[in-house]
Amino acid sequence: MRVHLLTALAAGLLLAANSPKDDAKNDVKKFAGTWTVASIERNGDKVDAEALKDAKIIFKGDQFTLRGAEGEMKGTITLDPSKKPPTITAKGTSSSGEEFTAYGIYELKGDTLKICYSTEGEDQRPKEFKTTAESSSTLAVYKRSKK
Repeated sequence: MRVHLLTALAAGLLLAANSPKDDAKNDVKKFAGTWTVASIERNGDKVDAEALKDAKIIFKGDQFTLRGAEGEMKGTITLDPSKKPPTITAKGTSSSGEEFTAYGIYELKGDTLKICYSTEGEDQRPKEFKTTAESSSTLAVYKRSKK
């Protein structure tokens, strides 16, 4: 009798658990909307706040549009929240028509989204949310727009 109860309990837990694909879809939904750029740090140096004042990123499903002083970038994101820290891969096209792939990690807490990424290849994906002069990475902090 105990074996049957344990088997039924285990089966129920397996059915109730989200698959990694479901977790990624849930996080994509949490990204939805417009985010303003609060700060950017590249290779250990902070980007001047004045240069970021009108910058924003808009997520719609797995699509994004980044608008700022350097023009507009568009592309898609792939999330993997099963990794520690969760990973993000963005593929897109810059305003000059150049294609890019960014390999990063993300943290979403309330109305704050942090993404630390590198465009130097998947083996250069950041492991933590910081940059150094040697890292060739970027840390972007976004705040959910209330508008």
